[in-house]
Amino acid sequence: MSAFTIYNYQFEPIEEPIELNLFLMAPATIPASESFPKRQEVFGQLLMDDYVAQKKGKEKEMLVFISKKEREKVYRHKYLTKPTDEIYVMKVANKRIITRETKEFTVEVEEDYPSCVVIIDNRPGIQRVAIEKKTRAFESVRTVENILNTTFSLYLKRWSLDFTLYQLHEPRIFWNTVHDVKRYPLGFKKVCFHLPHLNLERLTKVIDKYLTEVRKNYDSSLDWQVTASTGGKLNLDENNLHQAAIIEGMTEHIGGNNITLYPNGTGMKPVCVGRDSFLVLPLDEGVIERLVEDLKQPNAFGSPALDKIKILMKTNIDDVI
Repeated sequence: MSAFTIYNYQFEPIEEPIELNLFLMAPATIPASESFPKRQEVFGQLLMDDYVAQKKGKEKEMLVFISKKEREKVYRHKYLTKPTDEIYVMKVANKRIITRETKEFTVEVEEDYPSCVVIIDNRPGIQRVAIEKKTRAFESVRTVENILNTTFSLYLKRWSLDFTLYQLHEPRIFWNTVHDVKRYPLGFKKVCFHLPHLNLERLTKVIDKYLTEVRKNYDSSLDWQVTASTGGKLNLDENNLHQAAIIEGMTEHIGGNNITLYPNGTGMKPVCVGRDSFLVLPLDEGVIERLVEDLKQPNAFGSPALDKIKILMKTNIDDVI
């Protein structure tokens, strides 16, 4: 069984003039007012052009995958099959140098390219990425997340767009923190909800719903934060259906580092809930290989493997669209 971490991705308009990177050969920047309304189309075309360049063997025309921390290091990538229904499946490799000693006591050095699978679902209303957890290739999915954020933001700048991944969480991580009386014996005085620039309709629906729920269910001030009265603590109760629904929406639907708890007590530091937690979903072993075979010879019955991937990428979305 393979395991994939699930992300939403969103685009933000860049209003300031952009100085293009050397990787980008576009003669001018397209203003956000022109590109933002068709942001998914722009992103899909970027990926399709990359696939076509690979198919034709024109490596110099392909996207150059880099990370923010190691911009001099290039991560090779390869599409495993032709993009279908706005779903792009690729592998991203992490070059390593392996040194081994032979039985003749000589040293051999060779390159190794362990890789993980990345699935991008650019269908309308979905906008999700799944990253395979494969520690042999990348010790943390955060590295791959950084590569995708850096690379796609870099190339989308010509359209005055920024690209950001928001990892999804399990609600349990929030409630485990709330119930940790050893670390937070006095409870919490405030909880802040951070919302990204929303441009995905299904997430806007979630926010509209939960803003109403917040106003209904807390006796507190609200400026995208819930604050207890002076000297008091918040009544955070996972058995309260409305509170549970809000936390579920912020973790499983919105994602990212969007909840911060402020403990009572001198010297207590804010807690960014879920910073290192991820929603991890299973995918049957061999599905990716079957997808490759299915799409080599398309038939009238479609691809069962592609259907499984679509189900994976749409987890929890049916509830809001």
